[in-house]
This record gives sequence, structure tokens and C-alpha cells, in this order.
Amino acid sequence: MANEKKQGIVHIQQLIQEGKLKEAYASCNKLLLNFPENIRLKKLQKKIEKKVYKQNVDVVKQDLKKLAPLWKEQRYKEIIEQLQKLQQYAPGFKPVEKELYKAQKLYKKQQVQKQKGAVKQYSDQIKHYIDKGKYQEAITQAKRFLMKVPNHQGVSLLEKKARDLYIVQQLKENQSLLKSNKFKEIEEFLHTLLTINPESHKVKELLKKAEKRETVALSYEKKDFAYQSMEHIRTLLQKHKWEKAVQALEELLRVDKHNVKALEMLDTARKKFDKQLTREVVDKIKQLQKKFKDKRAQNPKMFIRL
Repeated sequence: MANEKKQGIVHIQQLIQEGKLKEAYASCNKLLLNFPENIRLKKLQKKIEKKVYKQNVDVVKQDLKKLAPLWKEQRYKEIIEQLQKLQQYAPGFKPVEKELYKAQKLYKKQQVQKQKGAVKQYSDQIKHYIDKGKYQEAITQAKRFLMKVPNHQGVSLLEKKARDLYIVQQLKENQSLLKSNKFKEIEEFLHTLLTINPESHKVKELLKKAEKRETVALSYEKKDFAYQSMEHIRTLLQKHKWEKAVQALEELLRVDKHNVKALEMLDTARKKFDKQLTREVVDKIKQLQKKFKDKRAQNPKMFIRL
């Protein structure tokens, strides 16, 4: 074992002299597995590491010089990537650490400037659309930017402005609809506008007014229908058309359930209709009896008396 150790140390020293540091380091680590407490081997290991580190530092210094064109072109992202690779070869090497810190700082500043440029570009485009009255295009453009940079105050305000102006534009263009009695179409239109701006007080107010107008209109329609129905029913009653009067009153009460006058008239019409039916039945029986008597008088032999 002692001979193996001695030969191993000599071999490692020879490899170091030949500059074969990778092989020397591998041999040293292999021997340390068998002799983990050997001081000479540990010293050799440290010596190799220092030599490797020094060699790496020399290479890193040369590579740092090669980054000059990237610095000149302000390609900070690429510089950061290169420096992070160099860090692995020479950990703690101050020039690399210093350059990396500098590149990261400049890259961050560069990105801020780019973002400002993008914000200005988007803002100018949105303002252009607003000035031209192209509010939907302005809203679309603002949405695209806010997907990339959420909650950006400047662009958010421009988007709100575009939404509000679009609603004003739509309300002006649809004045005839809003003044009509097409309440279903009005409600659909206003609800569509609320999808543009759910907080629009103007649209909410118009929606309430439309609902109120619809209620009043339905009330008038109901009253008008009731009035016309009552006039028609009175005519039917005057002509003693009790069956049709009952049908008309029942139809009226389906619309106006609490019409007291109609309820009273329905009760009267039903009674009259019942009497009419009874009278018609009696008259029919009398007619049949008379017809029977006449036939018997004309031909008594046809009938058999029990």
C-alpha cells in the first residue's frame, strides 16, 4: 500500500510538470479514495486546483477582451450570457464579477428604455385613433399593450377614454332607437354598451329609464286594450250575444285580472247565457213534440199504442 502511494505521488508530480493537470487531478482524487487523510495528496490536490484556476483566469482574461465589440454595440444580454459562462471557469474572479454587475445594470436600464419607447409608440397610436374617432381600434390597441404590460397607468387611462368616447358615439348614432318603443332592442343595445364599460353611469341611467318607459307603455297598452274590449263587450251585451260576451270578458280578465267591472259583467253574461241555453233547449223539445204530433195525426197507423 505504501509503495502504491509513493508511486502514485511521483506519477502525479510528473503529470503536473508535463502540464497534464486534468489527468493529474483525476489520479490524485483516485488515490485519495484509498488514502483520504494523506496530507501530501491533499496538498497536491490544492496545488493542481490553484494551477487550473490560474490557467482558467488567463483564458478568462483573454475572453473578456473579446467582449469589447459586444460592449460597443450595447448587446448586454449576450454579454451577460458570456460572463455567466466565464464565472463557471473562474468562480470569484473579481473582473468577471465586476463586468457582470455592470452588464446586468446596463441591460436593465436598456429594457426600461425599450419599454418607454414601446409605451410611447402604443400611446401615440392610441391617441391617433382617438383623434380620428376610431374608438374601437384604440380600445383594441390598448388591450394588446396591456396584455404585455398589465395595469400600465398611462395606457389604462387612454383605454378608459376610448371606451367612454365610444359609448358617447354609439348613443348619438342610436338616438332614434333610444326614443322609440322598441324596448327589447334598446335593452340589448344598452347591455352591449355595458360590456364596453360596466361602470358607465350614463348607460345604467338610460337602461333604468328604458325599463320605466316600458312599464308605463305596457300599462297604457293594457288600459287601451281594456277600454276597447269593454266597448266591444257592451255592444255584444246590448245585442244579447251572451256566448261571445263571455269569451271576450274571459280574454279581458286574462290581461286585467283585477277588473271589477269585467268580473261583474262576466257573472251577468254567464247567467244570461245559461238562461239562453235553457230556453233554446226547451224550444227545441217543443218543436220536436209538435213535429211528432203532426206526423201521428197524418198517419195514425204508424204509431202503436201500448
